[in-house]
Amino acid sequence: MNKRLIIPAFAILSLIMASCGATPKQADLYNRQLTQWQSDVKTAGDSLEQTFRSFDSLLIKDALANAKLITKRNIVALKDKGFLRNDSTLYNAHIKYAYTYQHVLDNEYEKMYKLYCLPDEEYGLKGDKAFRKLQLEKNQKLNAAFFDLAQAQTDFAERYNLTLKKKQVSDSLISTTKL
Repeated sequence: MNKRLIIPAFAILSLIMASCGATPKQADLYNRQLTQWQSDVKTAGDSLEQTFRSFDSLLIKDALANAKLITKRNIVALKDKGFLRNDSTLYNAHIKYAYTYQHVLDNEYEKMYKLYCLPDEEYGLKGDKAFRKLQLEKNQKLNAAFFDLAQAQTDFAERYNLTLKKKQVSDSLISTTKL
């Protein structure tokens, strides 16, 4: 091949390869958006947890409905957003976390709510034991999904040269571009 053609061919190939991937700034913005949605879901879940301490079944019912609505909206938003260029790892972890939260809301939290609606004489020691078992199951599921999400986010940050900072309020990780 002619030497004059090698340099332009290499330049074009480099340009094509560079345009396929996301920039650190794009990755940072993408991560922040997904993290905000994940934080919204977790905040709704935290509010639901607080209502269980109130022993008010109407507050619990409303908080459960709100958490389900926010989770459903965030799943739709995640699906609409899709993954970043050719990098689906972080997206998949966020989707898994959101679907896990939805599953826990529809199952463990729903059962916990029904237990709280029982009259005191029916609830008793058996109800307390069932409630604690449900709490343990939901915590295990959510912690596993969050661990996978945090790992995917750490890997994503390394690929795009981002620094992660832990937010105090929701245990979410946010990114900032390294300078």
